[in-house]
Amino acid sequence: MNTLLYNYFLLLSFVIVSAEICNLTSFSITYSHEFESNIVQSFNDCLIPANFNSKKIRALSIESENIPTIPAHFIENNEELTDIGIYYSGIQRILPGAFRNLPKLHYLAIRGNNFSSILKGAINTIPNTKSIWLESDEISYIEEQALHIPQLRWISLSNNSLDNWNQEWFGKLDNLEEIEFALNNVRTIRRRAFSNFPKLKYIHLNNNKIASIEPEAFEPFNNLTWLDLRRNQIALLNANSFSNPILSAAENCNLARFSVKYGDRLQHNLIQSFNDCLVPENFDHKGIRTIIIENENISTIPAHFIEKHEELYNIGISNSGIQSILPGAFRNLPQLHTLAIRGNNFSSLFKGAINTIPNIETIWLDANRISYIEELALYIPQLRRINLNNNYLASWNQNWLGRLNNLEEINFAYNHLKIISRRAFSNFPNLKNIYLNNNNITNIEPEAFEPLNTLSWLDLRNNQIALLNANSFTTPIRIDYLFLDFNHLNFLPRALLTKLHSDFLSLNFNPWSCSCISVINEWVSVNSVNLIRNDCTPSGIPLCIAFKSQCTEKVYRKGTRKYLRNLKTFSPDQFYCLDQITTRD
Repeated sequence: MNTLLYNYFLLLSFVIVSAEICNLTSFSITYSHEFESNIVQSFNDCLIPANFNSKKIRALSIESENIPTIPAHFIENNEELTDIGIYYSGIQRILPGAFRNLPKLHYLAIRGNNFSSILKGAINTIPNTKSIWLESDEISYIEEQALHIPQLRWISLSNNSLDNWNQEWFGKLDNLEEIEFALNNVRTIRRRAFSNFPKLKYIHLNNNKIASIEPEAFEPFNNLTWLDLRRNQIALLNANSFSNPILSAAENCNLARFSVKYGDRLQHNLIQSFNDCLVPENFDHKGIRTIIIENENISTIPAHFIEKHEELYNIGISNSGIQSILPGAFRNLPQLHTLAIRGNNFSSLFKGAINTIPNIETIWLDANRISYIEELALYIPQLRRINLNNNYLASWNQNWLGRLNNLEEINFAYNHLKIISRRAFSNFPNLKNIYLNNNNITNIEPEAFEPLNTLSWLDLRNNQIALLNANSFTTPIRIDYLFLDFNHLNFLPRALLTKLHSDFLSLNFNPWSCSCISVINEWVSVNSVNLIRNDCTPSGIPLCIAFKSQCTEKVYRKGTRKYLRNLKTFSPDQFYCLDQITTRD
């Protein structure tokens, strides 16, 4: 028996030691330091300072790699690191001690992976982190205290497989302000379910299976900004579930002081401080045309925030820490043409927040953290241009916008889209410009671009498209500018070339089959297509990867993998002129 025990503990110690060895398959990361951003480097080891080509790393991102286990010591001893993002990389488990000695880490996002459990020591070793995103994983179990992070202010566990809510996962957190727990399988909200969090203001419980809310469930709170219980199975909402009285700040414009730059009908450039809603009677001047808010601290845009300005034409709110936009925030603005809410922190967009301004033509919602949009939340009949680039959206759904006959341009670049579904843009008969570059697109379904037959601009660069089928488009299809750079394409089907009419085509940095390149070149010549060439291609990157006597129109996966490994050895500055060649105003 003693021998068996000895062998057991020997095996256990071997497993523990092995768990802390960062012997990983090769993967790529993108990172920035104090002087430069978007640096790409390959690793097969832990991300400790000694293994980086640069020092004082500030932010790092891993996306669409294959890392089944995050081992102990994976990221540690980076004293300047503030942001970590690990997206869609097949993570199945996170071992204790994975993140250590990261004193300035502010933001951690591990999203779109496959791990089902969070154990103590896996994440709660980063005590100064303020924002954590654990969305769209497959989490079904969290150990008590596994998320006890004293400085935590914001946590998202949305879109997982959790069937209960337990505040003991966190312990006592005096600074926590917002919990996102939507799209799980919770059935009951227990008594004093959130009492460990005295500063809590935002609770998102929508899209669960809640049927029961127990007495005192929301005790001891008497002042919440946001409580979302939509799309559950609640038949009875008892008064004794809440404090007495319970106040909602949803329509309360009692804000911390902030500054506004604005212009009136005389084109004055004016600055004024506010701690209230931006209604006409609160301005020193009349006939307001433009309102700009930059680098302020406005966590919530409340109802009635900007309303009743009959001449207001432009609104811009950027880099101001917005975490939520309440329904009715913008109302009675008949002349509003452009709304830009950029560089903020809100993750959800609900119906009534923006679609209350029916005459607006241009909306910019880029560089936020949007991962959820309610259907029809962007239904604005006069809308012509919508920009949602640089967010966290994993899918495209045209029903966010409904039927828009005037929409001409969609910018959905720099998200996490994987599939373009059938008739993805059929609600927009006048659509001309589509930006889908820098996503994770691998599949474009048949009839994806039906019924559109004329596009000015289609940008599919920097995706993972291996096959572009002819049946994804109408017959014929005219695309003035078509960009296919940095994909996994070996060929363009003859059936596609037969129906495609294009003035400008960009094909750089694809693993083309050599025999299929000649087919494309012949089509380019016969149809007088302007091929956008990249004169700064680094030496060592082949123009094509396999020579066969005929173009067989088959995906050459082995050669593609080899080509992509070669491509990853080059740094971003070696592709510096790519944007100069392909960008337009």
